[in-house]
Amino acid sequence: MKKNCTVTLLGVAVLIAATPLSIWASGNNDSGSKVTTIEFAQWWAPEMPAGSLEKVIAGFEAKNPDIKVKLISNPTGEHQQWVTVAAASGTLSDVVAVEPALMDSMVKQNVIMSLEDLIKRDNFNLDQLASIPRVDGKIWLFQVATFFYPLFYNTDLFKAAGIANPPRTHSEFIDACAKLTDPARNVYGWSFPMTVNPPFGSQNQILAWLWASQKSAFQNGKPNINTPDAAVVYNMLKTIYDRKIINPGSLTKSEPEEMEEFANGNAAMMFGSIAHINPIHERNPNLNYALAPVPVADNYTGKPGICYAAWGVGIAPNSKHKDEAWRLVQYLVSPEANAAIAQSSNSFPGNKNAKPDYSAADPHFAEAFRVFQQVDLKNELIGANNVWNLVTIMAEEIHGLLEGKQTTAMTLANTQERWLEEYK
Repeated sequence: MKKNCTVTLLGVAVLIAATPLSIWASGNNDSGSKVTTIEFAQWWAPEMPAGSLEKVIAGFEAKNPDIKVKLISNPTGEHQQWVTVAAASGTLSDVVAVEPALMDSMVKQNVIMSLEDLIKRDNFNLDQLASIPRVDGKIWLFQVATFFYPLFYNTDLFKAAGIANPPRTHSEFIDACAKLTDPARNVYGWSFPMTVNPPFGSQNQILAWLWASQKSAFQNGKPNINTPDAAVVYNMLKTIYDRKIINPGSLTKSEPEEMEEFANGNAAMMFGSIAHINPIHERNPNLNYALAPVPVADNYTGKPGICYAAWGVGIAPNSKHKDEAWRLVQYLVSPEANAAIAQSSNSFPGNKNAKPDYSAADPHFAEAFRVFQQVDLKNELIGANNVWNLVTIMAEEIHGLLEGKQTTAMTLANTQERWLEEYK
Protein backbone atom coordinates (compact mmCIF):
# COMPACT_ATOMS: atom_id res chain seq x y z
CA MET A 1 0.00 0.00 0.00
CA LYS A 2 1.64 3.19 -1.14
CA LYS A 3 1.25 6.21 1.09
CA ASN A 4 2.53 9.74 1.34
CA CYS A 5 1.95 12.68 3.62
CA THR A 6 2.61 16.35 2.95
CA VAL A 7 2.94 18.22 6.24
CA THR A 8 3.32 21.89 6.97
CA LEU A 9 2.73 21.83 10.10
CA LEU A 10 -4.15 10.65 19.94
CA GLY A 11 -9.05 0.62 28.65
CA VAL A 12 -11.51 -1.11 26.52
CA ALA A 13 -15.02 -0.27 27.71
CA VAL A 14 -18.51 -0.46 26.35
CA LEU A 15 -19.12 3.18 25.74
CA ILE A 16 -22.71 3.21 24.70
CA ALA A 17 -25.69 0.95 25.03
CA ALA A 18 -26.86 1.88 21.56
CA THR A 19 -25.71 4.25 18.86
CA PRO A 20 -28.48 6.12 17.07
CA LEU A 21 -28.31 6.31 13.31
CA SER A 22 -28.57 9.62 11.49
CA ILE A 23 -32.20 10.01 10.53
CA TRP A 24 -34.55 12.26 8.63
CA ALA A 25 -36.06 14.59 11.17
CA SER A 26 -39.55 15.79 10.65
CA GLY A 27 -39.65 19.53 10.84
CA ASN A 28 -39.73 22.67 8.83
CA ASN A 29 -37.22 25.45 8.34
CA ASP A 30 -38.15 28.94 7.21
CA SER A 31 -38.60 27.80 3.61
CA GLY A 32 -40.82 24.89 4.60
CA SER A 33 -38.41 22.20 3.38
CA LYS A 34 -37.41 19.11 5.31
CA VAL A 35 -34.55 19.24 7.79
CA THR A 36 -31.92 16.48 7.78
CA THR A 37 -30.28 15.54 11.07
CA ILE A 38 -26.71 14.26 10.86
CA GLU A 39 -24.38 13.08 13.61
CA PHE A 40 -20.83 14.24 14.23
CA ALA A 41 -18.78 11.97 16.52
CA GLN A 42 -15.65 13.55 18.01
CA TRP A 43 -13.48 14.02 21.08
CA TRP A 44 -13.01 17.74 20.45
CA ALA A 45 -15.78 19.23 22.61
CA PRO A 46 -14.34 17.84 25.90
CA GLU A 47 -10.99 19.50 25.08
CA MET A 48 -12.46 22.91 24.16
CA PRO A 49 -14.07 25.47 26.50
CA ALA A 50 -17.68 24.51 27.21
CA GLY A 51 -19.97 25.48 24.37
CA SER A 52 -17.18 26.32 21.89
CA LEU A 53 -17.79 23.51 19.42
CA GLU A 54 -21.53 23.95 19.79
CA LYS A 55 -21.07 27.59 18.73
CA VAL A 56 -19.20 26.50 15.59
CA ILE A 57 -21.99 24.03 14.78
CA ALA A 58 -24.60 26.75 15.32
CA GLY A 59 -22.77 28.82 12.73
CA PHE A 60 -22.96 25.92 10.29
CA GLU A 61 -26.67 25.41 10.94
CA ALA A 62 -27.34 29.12 10.41
CA LYS A 63 -25.74 28.87 6.96
CA ASN A 64 -27.43 25.52 6.26
CA PRO A 65 -30.96 25.75 7.70
CA ASP A 66 -31.89 22.43 6.11
CA ILE A 67 -29.34 20.56 8.28
CA LYS A 68 -29.21 19.92 12.01
CA VAL A 69 -26.10 18.45 13.63
CA LYS A 70 -26.14 16.15 16.65
CA LEU A 71 -22.80 16.06 18.46
CA ILE A 72 -21.59 12.73 19.86
CA SER A 73 -18.82 13.67 22.31
CA ASN A 74 -16.44 11.29 24.10
CA PRO A 75 -13.06 11.89 25.78
CA THR A 76 -9.97 11.26 23.66
CA GLY A 77 -9.23 7.74 24.85
CA GLU A 78 -12.86 6.64 24.65
CA HIS A 79 -13.55 8.07 21.19
CA GLN A 80 -11.46 5.46 19.39
CA GLN A 81 -13.25 2.67 21.24
CA TRP A 82 -16.56 4.26 20.30
CA VAL A 83 -15.50 4.32 16.65
CA THR A 84 -14.40 0.68 16.76
CA VAL A 85 -17.69 -0.46 18.29
CA ALA A 86 -19.77 1.69 15.92
CA ALA A 87 -17.85 0.54 12.84
CA ALA A 88 -18.32 -3.11 13.78
CA SER A 89 -22.06 -2.63 14.34
CA GLY A 90 -22.64 -0.42 11.30
CA THR A 91 -23.81 2.51 13.40
CA LEU A 92 -21.12 5.10 12.72
CA SER A 93 -22.07 8.74 12.78
CA ASP A 94 -22.23 10.54 9.43
CA VAL A 95 -19.16 12.66 10.19
CA VAL A 96 -16.33 11.12 12.21
CA ALA A 97 -13.33 12.78 13.82
CA VAL A 98 -10.15 10.78 13.15
CA GLU A 99 -6.56 11.04 14.34
CA PRO A 100 -4.63 11.29 11.03
CA ALA A 101 -1.97 8.90 12.30
CA LEU A 102 -4.72 6.25 12.37
CA MET A 103 -5.87 7.02 8.85
CA ASP A 104 -4.58 3.77 7.30
CA SER A 105 -6.30 1.68 9.97
CA MET A 106 -9.51 3.69 9.69
CA VAL A 107 -9.58 3.16 5.93
CA LYS A 108 -9.11 -0.60 6.39
CA GLN A 109 -11.84 -0.72 9.04
CA ASN A 110 -14.20 1.14 6.68
CA VAL A 111 -14.58 4.02 9.13
CA ILE A 112 -14.01 6.75 6.53
CA MET A 113 -14.60 6.95 2.79
CA SER A 114 -12.46 8.54 0.10
CA LEU A 115 -13.27 12.22 -0.42
CA GLU A 116 -11.79 12.26 -3.93
CA ASP A 117 -15.10 12.19 -5.85
CA LEU A 118 -16.65 14.91 -3.68
CA ILE A 119 -13.54 17.08 -3.99
CA LYS A 120 -13.59 16.80 -7.79
CA ARG A 121 -17.36 17.19 -8.07
CA ASP A 122 -17.36 20.50 -6.16
CA ASN A 123 -13.92 21.65 -7.31
CA PHE A 124 -12.88 22.00 -3.67
CA ASN A 125 -9.74 24.15 -3.34
CA LEU A 126 -7.05 21.95 -1.75
CA ASP A 127 -4.49 24.76 -1.87
CA GLN A 128 -6.12 26.35 1.18
CA LEU A 129 -5.17 23.39 3.39
CA ALA A 130 -1.94 23.41 5.36
CA SER A 131 -1.59 19.62 5.33
CA ILE A 132 -2.97 16.92 3.05
CA PRO A 133 -2.30 13.37 4.29
CA ARG A 134 -3.04 10.56 1.85
CA VAL A 135 -3.40 6.78 1.80
CA ASP A 136 -3.10 4.97 -1.55
CA GLY A 137 -2.71 8.40 -3.12
CA LYS A 138 -6.22 9.36 -2.03
CA ILE A 139 -7.60 11.90 0.44
CA TRP A 140 -9.77 10.37 3.16
CA LEU A 141 -9.91 13.17 5.69
CA PHE A 142 -9.13 16.85 6.18
CA GLN A 143 -6.89 18.05 9.01
CA VAL A 144 -8.78 20.65 11.02
CA ALA A 145 -6.24 21.51 13.72
CA THR A 146 -2.65 20.62 14.63
CA PHE A 147 -1.21 20.13 18.12
CA PHE A 148 2.22 19.28 19.41
CA TYR A 149 3.35 17.60 22.62
CA PRO A 150 5.71 19.67 24.76
CA LEU A 151 6.95 18.92 28.26
CA PHE A 152 4.55 20.32 30.88
CA TYR A 153 6.25 20.97 34.23
CA ASN A 154 4.94 22.16 37.58
CA THR A 155 6.92 25.28 38.46
CA ASP A 156 5.97 25.20 42.15
CA LEU A 157 7.22 21.64 42.54
CA PHE A 158 10.39 22.50 40.61
CA LYS A 159 11.05 25.46 42.89
CA ALA A 160 10.44 23.40 46.03
CA ALA A 161 12.90 20.75 44.74
CA GLY A 162 15.54 23.40 44.01
CA ILE A 163 15.42 22.89 40.23
CA ALA A 164 15.85 26.18 38.40
CA ASN A 165 15.16 25.12 34.81
CA PRO A 166 13.31 22.37 32.94
CA PRO A 167 15.50 19.38 31.99
CA ARG A 168 17.18 19.64 28.58
CA THR A 169 18.76 16.18 28.35
CA HIS A 170 18.01 12.59 29.34
CA SER A 171 20.40 12.78 32.31
CA GLU A 172 18.87 16.01 33.54
CA PHE A 173 15.41 14.50 33.18
CA ILE A 174 16.29 11.44 35.28
CA ASP A 175 17.89 13.68 37.91
CA ALA A 176 14.81 15.93 37.99
CA CYS A 177 12.45 12.96 38.35
CA ALA A 178 14.45 11.74 41.34
CA LYS A 179 14.47 15.13 43.07
CA LEU A 180 10.77 15.72 42.44
CA THR A 181 9.55 12.33 43.68
CA ASP A 182 8.11 12.22 47.20
CA PRO A 183 5.95 9.09 47.67
CA ALA A 184 4.90 10.23 51.15
CA ARG A 185 3.10 13.18 49.52
CA ASN A 186 1.97 11.14 46.49
CA VAL A 187 4.11 13.31 44.21
CA TYR A 188 6.26 11.79 41.46
CA GLY A 189 8.59 13.16 38.84
CA TRP A 190 6.77 12.08 35.71
CA SER A 191 3.48 10.55 34.67
CA PHE A 192 4.16 7.83 32.08
CA PRO A 193 0.87 6.43 30.67
CA MET A 194 1.52 3.16 28.86
CA THR A 195 -1.75 1.25 28.70
CA VAL A 196 -2.04 -1.08 25.72
CA ASN A 197 -5.59 0.00 24.96
CA PRO A 198 -5.65 2.68 23.77
CA PRO A 199 -1.96 2.37 22.90
CA PHE A 200 -1.01 5.87 21.81
CA GLY A 201 1.33 6.34 24.74
CA SER A 202 3.77 4.53 22.44
CA GLN A 203 3.81 7.51 20.10
CA ASN A 204 3.60 10.33 22.62
CA GLN A 205 5.69 8.85 25.43
CA ILE A 206 8.30 6.66 23.64
CA LEU A 207 8.77 7.77 20.03
CA ALA A 208 8.62 11.38 21.25
CA TRP A 209 12.02 10.82 22.91
CA LEU A 210 13.51 9.48 19.68
CA TRP A 211 12.11 12.30 17.55
CA ALA A 212 13.32 14.90 20.08
CA SER A 213 16.91 14.11 19.07
CA GLN A 214 15.91 14.03 15.36
CA LYS A 215 16.25 10.25 15.24
CA SER A 216 13.96 7.94 13.31
CA ALA A 217 11.98 4.73 13.78
CA PHE A 218 11.66 4.23 10.01
CA GLN A 219 14.04 4.12 7.05
CA ASN A 220 13.01 4.32 3.41
CA GLY A 221 9.39 3.92 4.41
CA LYS A 222 9.95 0.70 6.38
CA PRO A 223 10.28 0.06 10.15
CA ASN A 224 13.76 0.59 11.56
CA ILE A 225 13.24 0.68 15.33
CA ASN A 226 16.05 -1.71 16.35
CA THR A 227 18.82 0.90 16.49
CA PRO A 228 21.37 2.16 19.04
CA ASP A 229 19.45 5.45 19.25
CA ALA A 230 16.26 3.63 20.25
CA ALA A 231 18.24 1.56 22.77
CA VAL A 232 19.33 4.78 24.49
CA VAL A 233 15.67 5.79 24.90
CA TYR A 234 14.54 2.36 26.13
CA ASN A 235 17.39 2.08 28.61
CA MET A 236 16.51 5.50 30.01
CA LEU A 237 12.84 4.54 30.39
CA LYS A 238 13.85 1.29 32.11
CA THR A 239 16.05 3.24 34.54
CA ILE A 240 13.26 5.65 35.43
CA TYR A 241 10.76 2.83 35.88
CA ASP A 242 13.07 0.71 38.03
CA ARG A 243 13.90 3.67 40.27
CA LYS A 244 10.16 4.25 40.85
CA ILE A 245 10.43 7.96 40.16
CA ILE A 246 7.29 7.99 38.02
CA ASN A 247 3.66 7.74 39.11
CA PRO A 248 2.64 4.18 40.01
CA GLY A 249 0.45 2.18 37.66
CA SER A 250 2.10 3.31 34.43
CA LEU A 251 1.38 0.10 32.52
CA THR A 252 -2.38 0.45 32.89
CA LYS A 253 -2.59 4.23 32.79
CA SER A 254 -4.20 6.23 29.98
CA GLU A 255 -3.30 9.73 28.84
CA PRO A 256 -6.48 11.29 30.32
CA GLU A 257 -5.36 9.85 33.67
CA GLU A 258 -1.90 11.34 33.11
CA MET A 259 -3.47 14.76 32.64
CA GLU A 260 -5.51 14.37 35.83
CA GLU A 261 -2.36 13.48 37.80
CA PHE A 262 -0.60 16.55 36.49
CA ALA A 263 -3.58 18.87 37.05
CA ASN A 264 -3.91 17.57 40.62
CA GLY A 265 -0.24 18.21 41.38
CA ASN A 266 0.61 14.51 41.77
CA ALA A 267 2.92 14.48 38.73
CA ALA A 268 5.60 17.13 38.34
CA MET A 269 6.00 16.53 34.58
CA MET A 270 4.09 15.10 31.65
CA PHE A 271 4.24 15.03 27.87
CA GLY A 272 0.90 16.48 26.86
CA SER A 273 -0.88 17.95 23.87
CA ILE A 274 -1.33 21.70 23.85
CA ALA A 275 -5.03 20.78 23.65
CA HIS A 276 -4.68 19.88 27.35
CA ILE A 277 -4.18 23.53 28.30
CA ASN A 278 -7.93 24.14 28.48
CA PRO A 279 -8.86 21.01 30.50
CA ILE A 280 -5.99 21.60 32.95
CA HIS A 281 -7.24 25.13 33.57
CA GLU A 282 -10.78 23.86 34.12
CA ARG A 283 -9.61 21.23 36.61
CA ASN A 284 -7.12 23.42 38.48
CA PRO A 285 -7.07 27.12 37.49
CA ASN A 286 -4.50 27.80 40.22
CA LEU A 287 -1.92 25.32 38.94
CA ASN A 288 1.40 26.97 38.16
CA TYR A 289 3.15 25.28 35.28
CA ALA A 290 5.22 26.00 32.20
CA LEU A 291 6.10 24.33 28.89
CA ALA A 292 9.41 23.27 27.35
CA PRO A 293 10.78 21.11 24.52
CA VAL A 294 11.13 17.36 25.11
CA PRO A 295 14.60 16.60 26.51
CA VAL A 296 17.18 15.29 24.03
CA ALA A 297 19.91 12.65 24.21
CA ASP A 298 22.93 13.76 26.24
CA ASN A 299 25.22 13.99 23.20
CA TYR A 300 22.72 15.76 20.90
CA THR A 301 23.26 19.47 20.23
CA GLY A 302 21.00 20.20 17.25
CA LYS A 303 17.47 21.58 16.96
CA PRO A 304 14.98 19.47 18.93
CA GLY A 305 12.13 17.64 17.27
CA ILE A 306 8.71 17.34 18.86
CA CYS A 307 5.80 14.95 18.41
CA TYR A 308 2.65 16.36 16.87
CA ALA A 309 -0.85 15.11 16.26
CA ALA A 310 -3.93 16.52 14.60
CA TRP A 311 -7.69 16.61 14.56
CA GLY A 312 -8.92 15.14 11.31
CA VAL A 313 -12.46 14.74 10.03
CA GLY A 314 -13.99 12.39 7.48
CA ILE A 315 -17.28 10.87 6.32
CA ALA A 316 -18.52 7.40 7.25
CA PRO A 317 -19.16 5.13 4.23
CA ASN A 318 -22.47 4.00 5.74
CA SER A 319 -23.83 7.57 6.03
CA LYS A 320 -27.22 8.01 4.40
CA HIS A 321 -26.60 11.74 4.15
CA LYS A 322 -23.20 12.05 2.50
CA ASP A 323 -23.95 15.37 0.80
CA GLU A 324 -24.97 16.98 4.08
CA ALA A 325 -21.96 15.42 5.81
CA TRP A 326 -19.69 16.77 3.09
CA ARG A 327 -21.08 20.27 3.63
CA LEU A 328 -20.19 20.02 7.34
CA VAL A 329 -16.68 18.73 6.59
CA GLN A 330 -16.08 21.63 4.20
CA TYR A 331 -17.38 24.10 6.77
CA LEU A 332 -15.06 22.80 9.50
CA VAL A 333 -12.01 23.62 7.35
CA SER A 334 -13.38 26.93 6.06
CA PRO A 335 -11.40 29.99 7.23
CA GLU A 336 -14.19 31.20 9.51
CA ALA A 337 -14.93 27.96 11.33
CA ASN A 338 -11.33 26.78 11.30
CA ALA A 339 -10.17 29.99 12.97
CA ALA A 340 -12.81 29.57 15.69
CA ILE A 341 -11.81 25.95 16.35
CA ALA A 342 -8.09 26.75 16.47
CA GLN A 343 -8.72 29.72 18.72
CA SER A 344 -10.87 27.74 21.17
CA SER A 345 -8.63 24.66 21.25
CA ASN A 346 -5.25 26.45 21.41
CA SER A 347 -4.15 24.80 18.18
CA PHE A 348 -2.76 25.71 14.79
CA PRO A 349 -5.43 25.90 12.05
CA GLY A 350 -5.69 23.48 9.14
CA ASN A 351 -6.70 26.24 6.72
CA LYS A 352 -3.87 28.52 5.64
CA ASN A 353 -6.29 31.45 5.38
CA ALA A 354 -7.75 31.09 8.86
CA LYS A 355 -6.85 33.94 11.20
CA PRO A 356 -7.41 32.88 14.82
CA ASP A 357 -7.36 35.61 17.45
CA TYR A 358 -5.24 34.25 20.28
CA SER A 359 -5.23 37.50 22.26
CA ALA A 360 -7.69 36.12 24.82
CA ALA A 361 -6.16 32.63 24.91
CA ASP A 362 -4.68 31.07 28.02
CA PRO A 363 -1.19 32.61 28.50
CA HIS A 364 0.25 29.11 28.27
CA PHE A 365 -0.59 29.08 24.58
CA ALA A 366 1.77 32.02 23.99
CA GLU A 367 4.39 29.96 25.80
CA ALA A 368 3.53 26.96 23.62
CA PHE A 369 4.06 29.10 20.54
CA ARG A 370 7.54 30.04 21.79
CA VAL A 371 8.34 26.33 22.17
CA PHE A 372 6.94 25.73 18.68
CA GLN A 373 9.43 28.24 17.27
CA GLN A 374 12.34 26.28 18.79
CA VAL A 375 11.49 22.82 17.41
CA ASP A 376 10.72 20.76 14.30
CA LEU A 377 7.40 18.93 14.18
CA LYS A 378 7.82 15.16 13.81
CA ASN A 379 5.43 12.25 13.33
CA GLU A 380 6.56 9.29 11.26
CA LEU A 381 3.36 7.38 11.95
CA ILE A 382 1.16 9.52 9.71
CA GLY A 383 0.79 7.47 6.54
CA ALA A 384 2.42 4.36 8.06
CA ASN A 385 0.88 0.88 7.69
CA ASN A 386 -1.53 -0.36 10.36
CA VAL A 387 -0.59 2.32 12.87
CA TRP A 388 -2.93 1.02 15.56
CA ASN A 389 -1.15 -2.33 15.41
CA LEU A 390 2.29 -0.69 15.38
CA VAL A 391 1.71 1.33 18.55
CA THR A 392 -0.01 -1.63 20.22
CA ILE A 393 3.02 -3.82 19.49
CA MET A 394 5.35 -1.16 20.86
CA ALA A 395 3.31 -0.88 24.06
CA GLU A 396 3.16 -4.66 24.52
CA GLU A 397 6.90 -5.07 24.05
CA ILE A 398 7.88 -2.26 26.41
CA HIS A 399 5.63 -3.86 29.03
CA GLY A 400 7.89 -6.91 28.76
CA LEU A 401 10.96 -4.73 29.24
CA LEU A 402 9.63 -2.77 32.20
CA GLU A 403 8.30 -5.90 33.91
CA GLY A 404 11.77 -7.45 33.67
CA LYS A 405 10.77 -10.23 31.28
CA GLN A 406 13.18 -9.21 28.51
CA THR A 407 16.18 -7.00 27.81
CA THR A 408 16.26 -3.81 25.75
CA ALA A 409 17.91 -5.72 22.90
CA MET A 410 15.16 -8.35 22.94
CA THR A 411 12.45 -5.70 23.17
CA LEU A 412 13.68 -3.79 20.13
CA ALA A 413 14.33 -6.95 18.12
CA ASN A 414 10.82 -8.21 18.85
CA THR A 415 9.28 -4.85 18.01
CA GLN A 416 11.17 -4.64 14.72
CA GLU A 417 10.20 -8.18 13.71
CA ARG A 418 6.52 -7.66 14.54
CA TRP A 419 6.47 -4.27 12.83
CA LEU A 420 7.88 -5.77 9.64
CA GLU A 421 5.08 -8.34 9.71
CA GLU A 422 2.63 -5.44 9.48
CA TYR A 423 4.34 -4.40 6.23
CA LYS A 424 4.10 -7.78 4.50
